[in-house]
Amino acid sequence: MPNHLILEVADKTIRPGGPVQGEILWDLESGPRSLYLSLGWWTSGRGDRDEFIVADREWTHPGPIGKESFSFTVPDTVVPSFSGRLISVEWGLQLSVAGIRVEDVLEPLIISPTREEIDISSETYQSKGKSVSIRKGRNLSLPNRR
Repeated sequence: MPNHLILEVADKTIRPGGPVQGEILWDLESGPRSLYLSLGWWTSGRGDRDEFIVADREWTHPGPIGKESFSFTVPDTVVPSFSGRLISVEWGLQLSVAGIRVEDVLEPLIISPTREEIDISSETYQSKGKSVSIRKGRNLSLPNRR
């Protein structure tokens, strides 16, 4: 019997401060030690990969077959989902099993005030009334820059 691990998410585009809700379902050959679900972000692109888990939940000794609901709240102050020429920030839910060989399930999410991934790959990106130029030889005009 093959192992099945399913992660269902009610809404995959969430505003900061909003809920991430859904269900996990599993049908495994034997009962695992635990099921672990995490909500987090990671960087991709040039440079080292950074990762951060915002919320997580673990179910211990859940039995070989089952279903559980989950709900996380995205903090109000988070880095939104964005993509650029050099780096991107991606969000997702990851479901993993301990004690049985089963591939993790990753469900990508968009976390953004606009409910859309922010594209910063264009020449000028405008946010909160401040313009940032990324053309060669120009200085960035950002506050709090030292």
